[in-house]
Amino acid sequence: MYLPGRRKGLSIAGCSGSELSMTTTSVKTVLLVCLLVLAGGCASFNRPGDDWFANDKAMHFGAAAMLSGGTTLACEKDNPDDDGNIAIGVGVAMAFGAGKEWYDLSVKRTYWSWKDFIWDAVGAVAGGLVASAAD
Repeated sequence: MYLPGRRKGLSIAGCSGSELSMTTTSVKTVLLVCLLVLAGGCASFNRPGDDWFANDKAMHFGAAAMLSGGTTLACEKDNPDDDGNIAIGVGVAMAFGAGKEWYDLSVKRTYWSWKDFIWDAVGAVAGGLVASAAD
């Protein structure tokens, strides 16, 4: 339902009568991400030999934490009051993590490991938070 003064978009009625409004751009973005995940052949978590707590997961966690923490600290030196410093650090670490998984998929011809990528995300957030608290 469109109401004057509200942005046009997809409205989904909830059980309690409240509405969740999504803009057309948000819907397109979500659909694009889903399409890329499915088309990339990386939608499966069940790969043989890719355990959740394998040795390489600790390396993913540690590398992402160091990248995120270092970037967060560097950003906080320039802008100490900016709330986006952690987001920049996490973004840099996740970009490196995605690049590593893309390398595994394209160059090494193995597979994209979502488990590795999730450990990258956990490490990136942890590193950003620790660096922000330490500053």
